[in-house]
Amino acid sequence: MRIIPKVLLNQVRPPRKIHLFIIRHATTDANECGVIQSHAQNSINNVGRRQAHELGELFANFTLPLDLLISSDLMRAIETAEIISGICNVAVVLDPRWRERQRTPYEGRLLSQYYLDNNDCIDDKLAIETKDGLVARIYSTLVEIPKKYKKVVSLGIVTHAGPCRAVLNMFINHNLNTKSGNIVPQMQDIDNCMVIEVLVHIRYGITTWSFIRVSGLGK
Repeated sequence: MRIIPKVLLNQVRPPRKIHLFIIRHATTDANECGVIQSHAQNSINNVGRRQAHELGELFANFTLPLDLLISSDLMRAIETAEIISGICNVAVVLDPRWRERQRTPYEGRLLSQYYLDNNDCIDDKLAIETKDGLVARIYSTLVEIPKKYKKVVSLGIVTHAGPCRAVLNMFINHNLNTKSGNIVPQMQDIDNCMVIEVLVHIRYGITTWSFIRVSGLGK
């Protein structure tokens, strides 16, 4: 337990919270066909545009309006973020660190083929980004948010399935400094436009994290 002298209490910032909404991009044709996209610049399709509009309307009617959207710099994420931002009237900041896991040699190929090829060996042989490497990338990006966005209360992040699972992995494996009594999520599939809700607590210079839930359209 950290004890702070009373003389210092007036010198520290008041406690604050950041509500994070980590969003998987809307549906693409490749998603519907089970094709690996990796860093390919694919657009969302008509189904995806409808999903993004519905999600934007949900956020627009939320009791805590979004202050900002961060988006991966891949087209499917950008298009999703732009639709949501247009409805919610918030700015979009691009950050390539929220890209999907790099599996470039398999772009355009079926995900089932990747698993048939013994993915652990393939990752090493073809220099594909490992799962641990992805988690490390997303962790370093996530933990800088409280210092980088000091005036933001509600923040949306439009990203991909891999980074979404990496965030769940951090809570499951206790990589983050979680708040006492926090719910530990189960690993699960993250469908298009599903949202991971996280609450960040900043108090006396100490940041703690709370997993809230995974939700989606119609859930």
